[in-house]
Order: sequence, then structure tokens, then C-alpha cells
Amino acid sequence: MNNLLVLPMVLPLLVGIILIFLRPFVKTQRVISFITMLGTFAISVYLLVMVQQGGIVTLDFGGWAAPFGISFVGDSFSLLLVATAYLITTITLLYVFSTIGKERENMFVYPLIHLLLAGVACSFLTGDLFNLYVGLKSCF
Repeated sequence: MNNLLVLPMVLPLLVGIILIFLRPFVKTQRVISFITMLGTFAISVYLLVMVQQGGIVTLDFGGWAAPFGISFVGDSFSLLLVATAYLITTITLLYVFSTIGKERENMFVYPLIHLLLAGVACSFLTGDLFNLYVGLKSCF
């Protein structure tokens, strides 16, 4: 169950890469973006409930201990921040659908949103200072 901890970061990253190749199909991008945001919000809420009931969830990549390897930590506060970020982004996507215009919608808006949100989720879920820097740097 610890592997679910990376889904709020990996899912938008993969969908953002896929949406780059779907640039001419705006309606398809809208549907995929909205479904991904709802799904990732549901996953983050599920993880939040799981942490509330069972305690803090950690995931160490590559089998290395925390000082040497990359670790993700899901506690109540970080997962609450992730869920809030995905909720706000889902609501913002509804606003973007109706106001951005066709010309700007073809300029990689949806992949940008997903890739930025993957960096935000990485920043919230990381367990060390270096990966916090990497997550924040990918957002800017």
C-alpha cells in the first residue's frame, strides 16, 4: 500500500507527457485533464484517510535508507496539502475550460498544469530537503 504514495506525483507527470502529443485534440485534452484531476484528488483523499487510520506512510526508493536514498513521507498535513492542491486545480480547470480561448488552449496549457502539479505534489510528499528543492525547482 505504500506504493500508492507516489501516484499523486507520477499520474500527473505521465498524463502531462501524454497530453503533449495530443495538442491538436483540445476536447480530448479537456476530458483527460479533468478525469485525471478527479482521480488524483480521490487517490489523495484515500491516502489521507489511510494515514488518519493507520499512521504515517513512508516509501524509500531503491531500498536505501532515508539519509542516502529518496524517501517520500505521507503524513496528515502533507496529504491534506496534496488533496487541497488537487481540489483547487480541479476547480480551476473548470474555469479554464470556459475562459481561456481556443488559441491559448492549443499552447500546451493542460500539459503545463499537470507537470506543474506533479512538482507541487513532489514538494509536499518528499522526505528530505534536496528533493524539496527538486520539486520546487520543477515548478518554477
